[in-house]
Amino acid sequence: PDRSAGRGDDWASALAGATTLGQRLEIAEQLETRLKDVIALAKDSEKELEKGLPKVPPPRKTANNPAELRAGLPKRVERKKNKDGSPRMDSWDDMGELSSGWSKGQKDADSGFGRNQPILSCDTSGRLLGLYSSELAAILPARVYPAQLTGGFADLRGDEALLLQRLENIVENMEPLWLTAEASVAAVEATERRLTGERPASVAEFRERMLQAMVFAHREEFEDYGERLTGSREELEGVLDALIQERGLRFQLASLEEFVMELEGCRNELAKMEKQAEALRDKRDGFASLQSQAESLLERQQRIVSDIRTICQTVQDSADMQAAFKSVGDALAGLNPFR
Repeated sequence: PDRSAGRGDDWASALAGATTLGQRLEIAEQLETRLKDVIALAKDSEKELEKGLPKVPPPRKTANNPAELRAGLPKRVERKKNKDGSPRMDSWDDMGELSSGWSKGQKDADSGFGRNQPILSCDTSGRLLGLYSSELAAILPARVYPAQLTGGFADLRGDEALLLQRLENIVENMEPLWLTAEASVAAVEATERRLTGERPASVAEFRERMLQAMVFAHREEFEDYGERLTGSREELEGVLDALIQERGLRFQLASLEEFVMELEGCRNELAKMEKQAEALRDKRDGFASLQSQAESLLERQQRIVSDIRTICQTVQDSADMQAAFKSVGDALAGLNPFR
């Protein structure tokens, strides 16, 4: 169905000028088609609204579970290799590939409501009302009643009587279509209102998972890289809010989400290994193999923790710099004798 079809159609005027049975029948057929189109478009619109919400993956059971793919986010560019299979140093030719991968991801992740963005950037506030329902309302015809279509014809015979019967059949079938079309447009508007101004529960739960992982990554047991962050929940919540609100940091937010899901997988897998170790403590070979796997996983966890801390510190440094510039600007403005 064409979303732009029939904008501004004046069915009442068309009916007023339709004096013949053939003209009325043509209008009735057009109305029937239009109502079916509105119903089909309303179904598609509801699907699009629901698909625009992010799908939040559950915590991974293992560190190696691939993240749920999100269309539009960039794939990591792998370094080119020599003929013997060993990785080679990046050349100038590689720079275009590396930079284009980043810029595409930044552009797509910043595209707004839809599937091509980080989970926590989902913000429907004031952006969905009328997104689809307004154009559906524009192409939904004003109610036309049976008498307007069939009235004025009497004592018809032959072909004209058959045309009138056909017209009456269309009008009879159209009555439930009116109700369905009007209800469909109202349902789309109701969905827009339901999704506007609220953060989906799944997204709110994922935000809490993010915060818990960020707090874990700043525990004292991990190596200190000189960050000034205290690791308090309040401070890290401010960092996360900055990542969510600043559109220029969408790519960093997407990266942090990936690191958090990977960290969840590491922690869950380590917890499973700890239970297995209890059962293998008396079996030297099996315990040694499990211990080796755990050590490898702990090293991986340390790397992820470092990545999470680096992103958090970068965001905090940027906020501190902006605050410093503002302070200097305010001080210079206070010295201006012409103010």
